[in-house]
Amino acid sequence: MKELKNMLKNIFKSPIIMVFVLICAFMLPNSINTMSIAFRSAIAVAIGIDKNTENKIVLQVAINVSSGADSLAENSKVLSATGDTVGEAFTSLNLMFGRSVKLGHTRFVMIGSKISAENVSVFIDRLIRTNKIRNTVQLVYCPNNIDEMFNMGVKLKSVTGIKLSDIVCHQQTNSTTSISSNIDSFFKGYLSPSGISKINMISISEDYTQGVSTTSDVGSSSSSDGGSEVGASGGESAEGGTSSSESDVSNKFISNRGKIAIYSSGILQTVLDEELSSGVNWLSKDYIPQDLLVKVDNSGKLKNSIINFDILNKNVELETFFFKNIPIMSAKILVSLSIDEIISENGNKVPLSYDMIDEGVKNSIGRTIRNKISKVSAKAKNSKLDLFEINNIFYKSNYYEYTKRLQEGMKKEDFIENTQISVDIEINIR
Repeated sequence: MKELKNMLKNIFKSPIIMVFVLICAFMLPNSINTMSIAFRSAIAVAIGIDKNTENKIVLQVAINVSSGADSLAENSKVLSATGDTVGEAFTSLNLMFGRSVKLGHTRFVMIGSKISAENVSVFIDRLIRTNKIRNTVQLVYCPNNIDEMFNMGVKLKSVTGIKLSDIVCHQQTNSTTSISSNIDSFFKGYLSPSGISKINMISISEDYTQGVSTTSDVGSSSSSDGGSEVGASGGESAEGGTSSSESDVSNKFISNRGKIAIYSSGILQTVLDEELSSGVNWLSKDYIPQDLLVKVDNSGKLKNSIINFDILNKNVELETFFFKNIPIMSAKILVSLSIDEIISENGNKVPLSYDMIDEGVKNSIGRTIRNKISKVSAKAKNSKLDLFEINNIFYKSNYYEYTKRLQEGMKKEDFIENTQISVDIEINIR
């Protein structure tokens, strides 16, 4: 008893020990009774946003769930909820799952076709302000049912170990994906003079050469609680919800082949196929295409042959000026190539030899690149979409003359329609 009294006296004499004791007395019981953040939160790795036939927001969220206490392995679960707004859909999702969905580790946001008919910047801005999603999160456009796409992604991971996010976020220079499209680049385009935002497209294809597949059946189930949990197999939910019919995806593939969705002022306008996307990228300073397929039609030994080149490097220099009030954009493209394969006119492979590359071959290369650019230019003029972001280029490189023309009554659409593009190509084959 005497020792206890001495200990208490020492505590009261020392302010530091006294503060420590008070902290422990007040905070320790509360911390013991408080649930861990791991039990209160759910980590979303992917999000899909679209609208249904009733014009309600449909939210698809892929969540990683631990497979057991003794295992570090994770299983993907896809939760679905609806609401009149994105916030209401998230609230429904939190109530259904019993946890707060966190977006700090989200890899990508998938935008559906129905919601793309509206200004999607409103929905993305809401994710930034309220859900604190990162600006570097990838954006991808999906013209198919996002529910089915997420289902295929779950099955793909369970069977092959390949994540859907790996396909969506494959942004290296040798990628089949066209551009690096994330939230930051979307708003840069949205707020730019052109108002053009470009988003990569991912789709479900029936062509086995266009993507990857699990060659398995995938289904989904929906709950009557205002949300649903979508697994790798179909069936009726335990809550008495109705089960959607299983969709046979044994002959369907997840395709990520360089198509670009073009948004103007946040609204989807068109989707460029691979050829047009390639033409856009040839005038882009930020993107290096992977390869170039050229048909030679004016050279001796290689006449009518097809040559596939690997693109080692590409550099674009742009210059803008006005000639007799006509806007001119001059592009100089310096491209370094290496020969990958040569196929002769009769279909046989030709032994690789740089001695066979003459001026005729280089002319065919230049003509191929110019044709790609010309097709995009024609589509831009017909649709009045600033596919090359000409207004941005004039604004940055020739600000005084550009703003002067706008003040004189020239419209941004006039720059798209009237700008003459001159392309000079310097080719280095090594």
